[in-house]
Amino acid sequence: MLFLSRPYGQRSNQLFQHIHLDSYCRENGLSYKNYFLYSMKNDYLLQGAETHLSKFGYVFFKLLNDLRIGKYLSYKFHLGGNNAEFRKKIDHNWILYASDFGFRSIETTKKDRALYQKMFTPKHIDVEKFTPFLNRKEDQIILGLHVRRGDYKTWYDGKYFYDDEVYGSVVVKFGSLVQKKLKIIVFTNDDELDTKRYLSLSEEKQVFFSKFNAVEDHYMMSKCDFLIGPPSTFTAWASYMGEVPLMYIESPDRNFTIEDFKICDGETN
Repeated sequence: MLFLSRPYGQRSNQLFQHIHLDSYCRENGLSYKNYFLYSMKNDYLLQGAETHLSKFGYVFFKLLNDLRIGKYLSYKFHLGGNNAEFRKKIDHNWILYASDFGFRSIETTKKDRALYQKMFTPKHIDVEKFTPFLNRKEDQIILGLHVRRGDYKTWYDGKYFYDDEVYGSVVVKFGSLVQKKLKIIVFTNDDELDTKRYLSLSEEKQVFFSKFNAVEDHYMMSKCDFLIGPPSTFTAWASYMGEVPLMYIESPDRNFTIEDFKICDGETN
């Protein structure tokens, strides 16, 4: 029996953490419990995740983390992405407690995509609210642009903390590749974003700025035609759920083609 003893990072990281462990265990006939999904029961349908939705299990593991007890217990096993080592640990432990973010099972997250698309369907989505954003003309492409600021100023020493000129040049380059009019939805955690600079990126001023929550932003991103942003599990999750081609801005002067846009199969970098 495998238990997730500690969720990793923010929502998108936790979702990827879950699907890699869950899909691997399903494929190999292993029992797995992630009681932290209980905290998301008001956000997603969680169809097929019923065995994880124990309030007692959630409170117990949350208490261990709140008291910092779990951090020091010897049974914690930090997954390092080695499937052979993981299977060996499972085979030699009646109960295994796992944490961290390193374990990957791309072959099973790709195979089980439809399962997780149902499991993590947003529970309370008013489709009509998003119609102005997602309606497109025949000659339009909807581009989801993730302008990540905030914590990215210090993450990796600010490597992916790009200014508006970088985002603008990438969008202009993308427009020249697709040869269609762009309808742009900007997703950002920058409360002081210079919105006027982004309005010029669409010939018809078809630029919209999302003010929704994380679940709704994921939903809208998953309905775009293409996604662009710095390396982030936030955009990766939307690409995975909506099967939307995504390209990361890996450097300020990145040269790219349309072939660089890939649908996420479970990768996070």
